[in-house]
Amino acid sequence: MGARVILGLLACATPPAQSAPAAEGPKASSAFWAHWGDGKAELSSYDLVQPRYGELHPGQAVLIFVTEDFSWSERVKADPGAHPEADIRKVLKLNENRDFQTGIYPYHTMTSSFLRLDAGDRMDAFDPLKITFSAQEWCGMVYDELVMAPTEVHVTAHTYFDSDTTAPASHAMPKDVVYEDTVPVLVRGLDGAWLAPGATLTVPWWPAQMAQRFAHQPAALGTAALGTATVSRAAASAEVTVPFGTFPVDVYTVAVAGGPTTAWSVESAAPHRIVAWSSSTGEQGALRGSDRLPYWQLNKPGDVTERARLGL
Repeated sequence: MGARVILGLLACATPPAQSAPAAEGPKASSAFWAHWGDGKAELSSYDLVQPRYGELHPGQAVLIFVTEDFSWSERVKADPGAHPEADIRKVLKLNENRDFQTGIYPYHTMTSSFLRLDAGDRMDAFDPLKITFSAQEWCGMVYDELVMAPTEVHVTAHTYFDSDTTAPASHAMPKDVVYEDTVPVLVRGLDGAWLAPGATLTVPWWPAQMAQRFAHQPAALGTAALGTATVSRAAASAEVTVPFGTFPVDVYTVAVAGGPTTAWSVESAAPHRIVAWSSSTGEQGALRGSDRLPYWQLNKPGDVTERARLGL
């Protein structure tokens, strides 16, 4: 089923979420756009340790951050001139790609999170408008799509696996819920710090789509998947050494009630890249390389050499 058909079904449940009201509220700062408005994407690669099937597997992750125009009504990237101005929302997109091997067969996963940059539509800046997840491995593939309204999330899940089959569903959500897939953006404080040094915050918590899928708890379970997490920021900076170098970092810790605890080491200086992360599950990521590139233009055979700039 295509994205337009899915959204057409969801529009019947909550028309305000799919219309195009004027987006009013504080705008992203000029300082934010001075860095993120250059028409390039930030690409960072990581040495990955990925838990799966009760074991730890080496792999590779790539995080891609880029700003885009996004259609509020269609919940897709807006082509230039294809939508009225009232339908456009500025977003920061994070594409998180993971590749790892489990015995004889490989996994390829991708999570895309689209976070609004301006407040409006009864939503705050850096609230997600959409999160998608896909996984491909030799047994089959899955695809999840979450579409957010101010106090609801609309879920569509497609799967190869019989036990994971669910119908599209809508769920009421607390306004301050934090979706785990957006944490790599939130801890960076790209337009103001998420937390002050030494501060702690307890929030409603929606687990990452990959974690739900690997646990065979598809997102359509909705509030059954909702928990709480305590987010804290260390009072003082630290220093972390990774393959890409040694960095002063600010450390955020996310402790999920009854679940894992993950520490995020974030570059103290702008642009506050993710330097490393480490979870009580054994999952780890360590920065190998990073650059800002118009990667969608680098699609010729000779452009493969550009991967070396990213540590790939």
